[in-house]
Amino acid sequence: MSHNLRLSLMMWTRRVSTLPIRLTGQRRCLSQSAIAVFRDVPPLRQYRKGLLLSGRTVGFVPTMGALHDGHMSLIRQAAQENTDVVVSIYVNPTQFGVNEDLDSYPRTWNEDLEKIQTLNTEFESKSWTGSGRVTAIFAPTTKVVYPTLPPTSELNGNGSFVTITPLATKLEGASRPVFFRGVATVCTKLFNMVTPDRVYFGQKDVQQSIIIKRMVQDFHIDTEVRVGPTSREPDGLAMSSRNVYLGARRRNVGLVLSRALRAAEAVYLSGKKLRKEILGAANSFAQSTLAEQELLPAYKRARFEVDYISLADPESLEELDHVDESKGAVLSGAVKMFPLEEPQEGEDCGLGGGKVPPQRWREQKREINETIPKCFALTLVVIMADDGMLMNFDVGDGIISSQQKFKGGKWKDRLVAKKIADHRYKKSKQPFTADDSRRGERGREADHGGVSSRPPKRQRLNNGDFQPSTASITGVSNNSSSKYATGPQREVISSLFSYNPVAKTVPTAEESTAHDDAEATKASNAPLVDGIDTFTSLGLSPELAAHLLTKLKLKNPTAIQKSSITQLLKENCDGFIQAETGSGKTLAYLLPLVQRLMNLSGRKSAEEGQGQPTPIHRDSGLFAIILAPTRELCKQISVVLDSLLNCAHWLVAGTVIGGEKKKSEKARLRKGLNILVATPGRLADHLDNTKVLDVGLVRWLVLDEGDRLMELGFEEEIQNIIKKLDSKRRPTSKIENLPPKRLTVLCSATLKMNVQRLGEMSLKDAVHIQADPADEIEDASSQAGDAQKSLEFSAPAQLKQSFAIVASKLRLVTLTALLKSTFIRKGTVMKAIVFVSCADSVDYHFEVFTRKSDKSTEGVGKGEKEREGEEKEEKDSIAEAASTTNSSTQGTVAESPTLSNPNNSVMLHKLHGSLPQHVRTATLSAFAKQKDTSVLICTDVASRGLDLPNVDFVIEYDPAFSADDHLHRIGRTARLGRDGRAMIFLLPGSEEGYINVLKRGYRDNNTKAVTRSDESDILKRGFGRTNGKGWEEAATEFQLDIERWTLDNPSILEMARRAFQSHIRAYATHIASEREYFNIKDLHLGHLAKGFGLRDRPTKINVPGLRTGKEETKKAFKANRTVESSDKKNESGPKNDSAADKMRKKMREHMSAANEFNIA
Repeated sequence: MSHNLRLSLMMWTRRVSTLPIRLTGQRRCLSQSAIAVFRDVPPLRQYRKGLLLSGRTVGFVPTMGALHDGHMSLIRQAAQENTDVVVSIYVNPTQFGVNEDLDSYPRTWNEDLEKIQTLNTEFESKSWTGSGRVTAIFAPTTKVVYPTLPPTSELNGNGSFVTITPLATKLEGASRPVFFRGVATVCTKLFNMVTPDRVYFGQKDVQQSIIIKRMVQDFHIDTEVRVGPTSREPDGLAMSSRNVYLGARRRNVGLVLSRALRAAEAVYLSGKKLRKEILGAANSFAQSTLAEQELLPAYKRARFEVDYISLADPESLEELDHVDESKGAVLSGAVKMFPLEEPQEGEDCGLGGGKVPPQRWREQKREINETIPKCFALTLVVIMADDGMLMNFDVGDGIISSQQKFKGGKWKDRLVAKKIADHRYKKSKQPFTADDSRRGERGREADHGGVSSRPPKRQRLNNGDFQPSTASITGVSNNSSSKYATGPQREVISSLFSYNPVAKTVPTAEESTAHDDAEATKASNAPLVDGIDTFTSLGLSPELAAHLLTKLKLKNPTAIQKSSITQLLKENCDGFIQAETGSGKTLAYLLPLVQRLMNLSGRKSAEEGQGQPTPIHRDSGLFAIILAPTRELCKQISVVLDSLLNCAHWLVAGTVIGGEKKKSEKARLRKGLNILVATPGRLADHLDNTKVLDVGLVRWLVLDEGDRLMELGFEEEIQNIIKKLDSKRRPTSKIENLPPKRLTVLCSATLKMNVQRLGEMSLKDAVHIQADPADEIEDASSQAGDAQKSLEFSAPAQLKQSFAIVASKLRLVTLTALLKSTFIRKGTVMKAIVFVSCADSVDYHFEVFTRKSDKSTEGVGKGEKEREGEEKEEKDSIAEAASTTNSSTQGTVAESPTLSNPNNSVMLHKLHGSLPQHVRTATLSAFAKQKDTSVLICTDVASRGLDLPNVDFVIEYDPAFSADDHLHRIGRTARLGRDGRAMIFLLPGSEEGYINVLKRGYRDNNTKAVTRSDESDILKRGFGRTNGKGWEEAATEFQLDIERWTLDNPSILEMARRAFQSHIRAYATHIASEREYFNIKDLHLGHLAKGFGLRDRPTKINVPGLRTGKEETKKAFKANRTVESSDKKNESGPKNDSAADKMRKKMREHMSAANEFNIA
């Protein structure tokens, strides 16, 4: 036995290089900077066994030598996440083809050792934050790796190989059939020899990484595949050991693939998902570069050939026709570089004098902002390791701290090893850094072994006081449970005004006083008041102009109405109407449409006698179709259209929208309509299935809110509608003044790429109609070159906009204070709209503000009798408001005791897309007709096109998902020249950068229109005008009441949890160009949960099930109506609930030990 041991030691000694190593007797003692170099497997396994018994983790970086900065970055990552790093240097012959560069592949053994030794010196420096280092190099011989048969590069050669199909036969594997077979084979062998905890590969070879991960999964290899970011040289070329072949001339041209893939990536980020659109940009760039090289003389050019550019599935590598955002895609390519022609004297031709082996230079990248299940985190790629993670999470390439797992042996030995490792880790914990402030206190506590630098929270006693903290004396936190404690453990409640992040931007005097010092701004969307332009002067008939004046109270047109009426009345051409929100776009296309329909006349047949022209009627046919993206907008257009047609009773309009009964819609179509307002989906359905819908005479097609139509995915439906209108069109001579061709009008407040695509699809030789001709784009080429131009938006000039930087914990109390102070004086603000991000959040906040009032939420400083008198005075107004509601709005309209005051009784409304259509319609109607002060809490379903009267204040409680959505939100106020206010809530930190986006929304850089509102000032105005800290106490008491109320009601608690989770999901869906401001990694989830009245830890918040669908909601409303009708029939009898309460109360009295009635 001793002979065998001595022989093993001799073999190990002979196979160790001359790096600093000391041998003492039968044991090896490495100096701190020693690196063991192994050439055979047995000593390597003995070394690995010692590391395993010591509880150390091993990271493995397989290489083929010729190390560069890309390899060094992988080794650094491995040293961060492991205690020991093993680097293999072996040029694997089985992954080279028969005619490839195996013999000439660069082998730089000494330089590689020096680089690793230098890297270890860096690891030993004080600036290094990791705990690992390179302790071993595995440099096996070919005989060790392939012990039985010599390696072969033949496709049908003999040997033991690992083949991963079909992944290895696609993309790079199609032209190099043995490459991935050799990679999978050698990696399987190396993983078996080294048995690492983690292996590290570069992102540049993404196909290789996917194959290795599939292999590890299929063969149950006990290791974790980690992928590091792509390292690039200063000129942008991805680092590779073969770059030495290129030389200066081919290096400059070799960047074509990287730039082509970036061009394709830019197209994807602009919102396009189709294969031909994404790869078209890459192929176009590559072909243009190739054409440029062909035009150069031979001594200057560097010729190349594009092998492939692919857009493939991230798991199967199958080619994709379009990108699914829930899975993502792999964007990759390969280019062949040919030998130089006519090399010049002294020219850098690269290694080999210009002879480049037939190796494809490849550059593989993953698209940004996607989630791919079962994968790993990359630099530019969002790939999560968990199933069901949210789409569009932005995960960086930071180092993930390792978690040691102790396997094998006795449980006592594992426990001792775990305690020793924990003790060492606590001793080597790092000091507090700036990054810790972003991750929060819990993240620091977890990283530092459970020890927190933050003082423990104090328990709130029953009397409202706080128990003093004893942690500094006893060393035990108040929130730690003790087995010796007696009585129930009290709940720990976080403070509302402590440990809140501080805003980075410093308020300036200009921002604070801009609204006060600003002169009266001329409204940009007001009607013209010069007296020259009237509706009759623009070409409208006296009857229609008189109707506008007498019935609709409209005397003068707005600027956009003037431009559109003039253009659309006199010419038979398509038009694109672009104007800011609230400027009267609906009437801009309705007035010329109605006027031209009034001018139409039908000629009687010869059998009927004279040929006098007669007005058309509902049976004459359908002449105009108006498409709108949402049902609410269709309803509003229909209301405006019906008011216009009161002066032309022979014209009939109707609607077909989703959510309504198709049977009723078919009946209306059967009776006959001249104008049809519809949503694209329902109209396409009727065109396919309703025979009575005749579109042969349709001569006007209006596409309202074009950008929203494209964002909601109606492109395919609109294409089908246009094709059917074209195919079914028929000429007629019976109706005079009917245009010979169809006229299409496209309306949009913004000019984005998707709107341009919709215009190309529907418009022909269109006229661009704007309020101010000077705003038109003069140079189309400059527009194409400036991608930001299409993203610009403009807000009404008279709109006063402000922002408030509010911490997560203070969001709910700040919103409450803002609404309470807004309605403190009667008549100050009649109506307000609060925009939130999701339907669950709407439901929760509606319940918060409509809950029964208690002593802490209103009437601060008032006596009980005074409050009773005020309630009595408000009875009549509340009864009147309640009479306007019906069974459809009983769950969406209610009085808000929290926001009401003696001057104003505030009615609260809620609206979101998950409500049934009849409920949404009834709620909008109730809010529009409400004469008293009212608030609408809604999602973006109410942000487009709706003209809600007397809305003076818009609050963006959750920022919009894009700047365009923000424009439409604030456009609900300051309409048609009226003044308006808007405020947006922003979190401290990265969201403060969004302020610049808000300021860009005004013309002429009118930054004074955007001001800052201080968070403490809002709270002071809403929770009392007392000196000192009285308002803080009132705000804290309100927050605690909400939390207690949430905990006491299981249904409310579940609603709050749903709202919290849905809010986080919605936060992750901001557009890519604005995600630098709304980064989900910057959210403090614990503080955010407090804003929803939750005391749970974010990791403990779990809501089973999903939101109920529309059908379930409809059934619930029907059931409520049934109960309501049965209650009305039995109003005289006692209610079951009250009777049950009385019986339970009586039972408790008899069960009690003693009271004044049963003393005996």
